[in-house]
Amino acid sequence: MRSLVVADAMKDAGGFEPIFAMSRNSDPNPVRAAGYPVIELAPEQEAIHHLATLTKHGDGPLFLDSYAIETADLEYLANKGFCVSMFEDGRRLDYYPCDVVIDPALKASGLKYKGSEKTIFCLGADYFPLRSEFKQAMPSAPRNGPANKIIVTFGGSDPGDQTTRALKILFEMGLDRDICAILGPGYEGQTTNKKGLVIVRSPKNMAEVLDEADFVISAAGGTAMELSYLGLPMALIALAENQIENANAIDQAGAGLYLGEALKISDDDISNGLKKLIEDDDRRRTYSVNGLNLIDGLSHKRISMQINQAWAVHQANQGKII
Repeated sequence: MRSLVVADAMKDAGGFEPIFAMSRNSDPNPVRAAGYPVIELAPEQEAIHHLATLTKHGDGPLFLDSYAIETADLEYLANKGFCVSMFEDGRRLDYYPCDVVIDPALKASGLKYKGSEKTIFCLGADYFPLRSEFKQAMPSAPRNGPANKIIVTFGGSDPGDQTTRALKILFEMGLDRDICAILGPGYEGQTTNKKGLVIVRSPKNMAEVLDEADFVISAAGGTAMELSYLGLPMALIALAENQIENANAIDQAGAGLYLGEALKISDDDISNGLKKLIEDDDRRRTYSVNGLNLIDGLSHKRISMQINQAWAVHQANQGKII
């Protein structure tokens, strides 16, 4: 999804015609729905040396989003003459010999990234790739009043079924609230329809559904940043190790409450944390105000500008007329 943000930005600002090369294990439907062609890669085709055969280095920038990328892969592409940009989540590698690295985590600027002389590092929330439906939402005022509607969302698949867990805790608390669960396209958990619960499956416009909430219980990945943009008070549970730092940063910024790691926190601790926050209107309003200040919705312009700049320098270094 975040690569779609980059594709849209590059098409609008740079006049490029993006093509996606994706693992067959990935869902190509959102990409095709956005109008972009897809090359589906078999496992043996996912290696960098094969990817480099799908396009010529002079055709345009190559953008990567994969945890399988290693320093040797970036060196291979650089030696083949490609202009390479990539998303990263935490400094996985000691060295990034490419043109642009984008890490949108709140505290990414303190991670001491290292690259070649040409490498541009785009670090922090200013580069968080906000999906188009969120940009169109254009929030303006902080949330006030009681938490009458609570939404639970744990991403596209929620393999640990934290949705069912959170809903069970909420209903055991005996809250007189409207409760909604958003289930992603890959969800295979146990949450089903019941009295007092509204289920929304794979909404076409996630921002529109979330914007109706007064309070959200969520995973601590990209959705948490989108909640900040909407000014929605949130309680976060980290589903993976790479979400912990983001959850702590949002908590420290006063934009949400980090409850803990899914595999470590008890139901009682979740219940106690939720109860205090649901009953504290002032605290939730503070979270809303601080969240609105974290994400400004202009990252797509910054990202396209940096990739275009890298591409212009790359062309000049290749001895071509820009």
